[in-house]
Formats: sequence, C-alpha cells, structure tokens
Amino acid sequence: MPDKTVMTIKINLRKLAHRFMESNKKILKVSDIAFELGISNTAAGKILSALERLGYVEKWSDKVYILCDIHSTN
Repeated sequence: MPDKTVMTIKINLRKLAHRFMESNKKILKVSDIAFELGISNTAAGKILSALERLGYVEKWSDKVYILCDIHSTN
C-alpha cells in the first residue's frame, strides 16, 4: 500500500484573483485563503506567491498579501 495519495488540481489564477477583487477584500492572509479554499497553509502560500509573480498581489509580510488593482496589471 502506498504511503500517500497524490492529487493534482489546476487553478485558474486569473479567475481566482478576480474573485478576490469582487469580494472587496484588500488584505489576503494565507490562513484565510487556506480556510476558504479548503487547502493547507502551504498550498495557499504557493497560490499567493504565484499571484504575486503575476502582479495580482503584493507581499506585505510573511503571511499577508495586499490585493493590487487588477486593472493596473492589464
């Protein structure tokens, strides 16, 4: 029996960023995103890091990101 099962899930980061913008949230905490999406804090941190590379958020501290104006990233 294998030690663990692996599952790959694809997330459309652009749609997720727009969802955050529509929620009128300006501050995104890793723990809040993890809870909302039902994933680990590590996975949520990786998603927020990817959103940062795409210009949708800016890192404010170790576990907190600020949502950027999506219109300025176009």
